[in-house]
Amino acid sequence: MKNSQIVNRFNTLGLLAFLLVSGCKKEPDPSLPLASYLGGRYELEKITTPSRTITPKIAGYHEDMTLSSDSKGQYITYYRNDTLSYQADISGTPIESDQKVKSLLYKVGASSYLKIYLLFNASNVVESISTSSIMTTYSAQADTVRSYYTLTHLEARKR
Repeated sequence: MKNSQIVNRFNTLGLLAFLLVSGCKKEPDPSLPLASYLGGRYELEKITTPSRTITPKIAGYHEDMTLSSDSKGQYITYYRNDTLSYQADISGTPIESDQKVKSLLYKVGASSYLKIYLLFNASNVVESISTSSIMTTYSAQADTVRSYYTLTHLEARKR
């Protein structure tokens, strides 16, 4: 093999590696639709309050949350014991984004708010999320109950 062929292959491999790494976002981009990097089905692990932790077994129900999108918008859907319990539109971009604590505040439906906290694994990839309760008025004081979800099914990412 000639030196020029080795250099061309090396350049091609370098370009492919760059494209792969740059195409896999580890840090969410608030300007992108939520479902483009968090879309999928999440299973409730636990709910924490200032005074206790509640598991699905203690609560007496199983809950899944789905973040999805289509050509008309993006949506959050909750299923309790495999029955639809809540569905709403999510605003296109977050109202507030805090990169220090990795949180995004979204308008949900006509007049509610939901804060999503991103939880990263050792490879710095979003592995699970926690959410506030859906609130009609967002305040830090009201944001004390958190639901923790683990990704169980990845939605096809739209780029």
